Amino acid sequence: MTLMPRRPRASWPSGPRGSRFHPPFPMAHQHRRSQEGTLNVSRKFILLGLFAVLAAAFATVQYSGVAQALTSASKTCTRASSTSATCTLTVSGVTAGTVATVTLSSSPAGATYTSVLLTASSGNVTVTNTGTTITIDCTGPLPGNCSATISETISIGSAATTLAQLVTEGDTNILATATVPAVAPAGPSATKTCTATGPASASCTLTVSFSTPLPAASITTVTVSLTAPAGATLALTGASLTPSACGIASVAGNVVTISSPPGGCTSVAISETVTGLPINATSTISQSATLAGGDTGTVTASATVTTALGMSVACSGNVSSATTLSQINSFATTPVAAVSTVPNVIGCTITLSGLDAGVLEISSVHGLLASSSGTLSSNLRIPCGTIGVAGSCTGTVSFVVAAGGVGFVPVQVRYEPAPLSTTTERETSVLLAFIAPPVGISLSLNPNPIAVGQRGTATLGFFVGVSCAGAAPTATIISPVTGTAVTACVDPATGTFITSIPSSSVLSGTVLFSIDNTAIARWTGAPVSGSPITTPPAAGAAPSVTGFTTSANQVAVRCGFFPTLANPNATAISSFFLPFPAALSQFFGGCQSAQAQYEGVAPGAAVVSAQFIPDLPGGLAPIGFIGGAQFNPLFGNFVGATNLTSTRTLEVTGAAPRVDLARGCNNVSPTVTEAAADYAKRVSPAGALVAIWEHQAATNTFRGWSPAAGAPSDLAQVTRLRPVFICVSGPATLDQPAS
Repeated sequence: MTLMPRRPRASWPSGPRGSRFHPPFPMAHQHRRSQEGTLNVSRKFILLGLFAVLAAAFATVQYSGVAQALTSASKTCTRASSTSATCTLTVSGVTAGTVATVTLSSSPAGATYTSVLLTASSGNVTVTNTGTTITIDCTGPLPGNCSATISETISIGSAATTLAQLVTEGDTNILATATVPAVAPAGPSATKTCTATGPASASCTLTVSFSTPLPAASITTVTVSLTAPAGATLALTGASLTPSACGIASVAGNVVTISSPPGGCTSVAISETVTGLPINATSTISQSATLAGGDTGTVTASATVTTALGMSVACSGNVSSATTLSQINSFATTPVAAVSTVPNVIGCTITLSGLDAGVLEISSVHGLLASSSGTLSSNLRIPCGTIGVAGSCTGTVSFVVAAGGVGFVPVQVRYEPAPLSTTTERETSVLLAFIAPPVGISLSLNPNPIAVGQRGTATLGFFVGVSCAGAAPTATIISPVTGTAVTACVDPATGTFITSIPSSSVLSGTVLFSIDNTAIARWTGAPVSGSPITTPPAAGAAPSVTGFTTSANQVAVRCGFFPTLANPNATAISSFFLPFPAALSQFFGGCQSAQAQYEGVAPGAAVVSAQFIPDLPGGLAPIGFIGGAQFNPLFGNFVGATNLTSTRTLEVTGAAPRVDLARGCNNVSPTVTEAAADYAKRVSPAGALVAIWEHQAATNTFRGWSPAAGAPSDLAQVTRLRPVFICVSGPATLDQPAS
């Protein structure tokens, strides 16, 4: 079959196949076209497969971080403190499925991330901090990338610092940097504290600290002004010193002039009074202070204070020992406000804030109350404020409390508003405690040592830790007689104010002298020659020894008068709170000293003791009006079952040579040097002694000593081996140690 030559396609008229412009194809040509169409379809499938393979390969390359990488990283920083900076790091283009790392560069050395927080992100991002490295983990979606904004706290020094962080993903590295300024030099600063003192006032302290210590002898001024609250007024009331503080040269208006001491100073505390505050409200008191001179600048400070309508009571006594207060509070149902020793009083002050006019009623069942005008009562009613003037019952009211005995004294304070008052009734109370006064004792033996058959005197002397002068309580007591401030004590016998206490035991009681070994020494039971058994204080009653029996090992001596109660240690508790001052006065008076006479029996040593047993209930064990012996730790020296005791060791030597004295004057050589009065005690019987004379060769005169009342005595002592004349009215003996 002959094939016809193919005509060039360009010569064919254009037009859609089958139109009159498209010539019909011969069969052979149509077959070739069919084969070409089959080949074209095959080529298309091959190309599609190849494209799919290439796309998968591209995706694999992109996921591995080769085809796409980190795009940007930037950093900003501010100084947070002298040792740290706060930074924000923004990282973009972290490839999904990869981990980017952020490390501090070598500068500054030692810097570390102390806090890392992811604050914003796109994609699934996890941030981990290891201290020197941050990791940013981008987990999808695929394909894609992540971005992260990270807040950092980095530890650095105080100097200006450039922080450089290297962000790395695969082979891509981007350095992000930021500069942190140096720490600014510290300037002056100020702090302020305030305490409400009334319904519209406060007391404040402004403490100004200087940036550097003021040099010695420099002058700086501080000008203060109040900025809030509106309507309030500031007044400077002075200034006080604080450790390493500046002295105040002067205060004029609102200007404080500071004078630096020789060692320089760093701060000053300025006392202020703020008035005109909102009543019964919380206010923020703000002020500024401008410095000029050694330090300059303006500082500000503020404090919050709450003023309120109200009433409070504060008291103070003469006992401040933390141990004693703790012991007392262990027995109290409520904390004790103050403690004093009887007969000292406790001073109290009522602070009133913004109450309308009314009456204050102060009462105590167990104590005696005294107002500042000197009124004595168990119930005080004191007017307060001006009727019709709102908030006029403001300020302080003072009173004192005296004890009717030893123990707790509750005091009630009640505010009764006047008719038509807008404030309501208020009531408060305080618990006070009174304890027995401390007593000190000291035993002396004279002479000591003694010879067998020789006699001596044991003397127990008292001293007290109670003082009325200089121990004034919070309240100022005005004498109704003199009109002047007088006291911190109330006389238990009269209920009147006193300014001093006799130097004696204060408490009445019994002194018990004992000797532990009567084979060595014993008590004679005879009065001490030339002096009474006890020496009463100026205001005390005459001593008494009625009812006491002396034995060889024990003698009792009364110190002060006997209480009128039959048995004070047993019955006084039932009448413990009799109307003041009847009960308490039973147990005061005391004595300055008590004495007893001893005698040597055989050579050796014996322990001599003197024990003081006070009459006051609660002043000794086991009697106590609260819980018996448990209350005794409150009373200082009177603890547990042991009364106050003083001991000494008495030595007895061999028998003294006895000299027989005939009526008249006998020439004797003393074997000891001692006071003439003590040497006279060696003469027995004591009543036979008329005088002791010693010749003065230089003047050819005599010095003498006589027990006779009113007799002139100019011989202070006898001297060993210097002869004397002992004149007696009848036969007598002289006992003195062997020479």
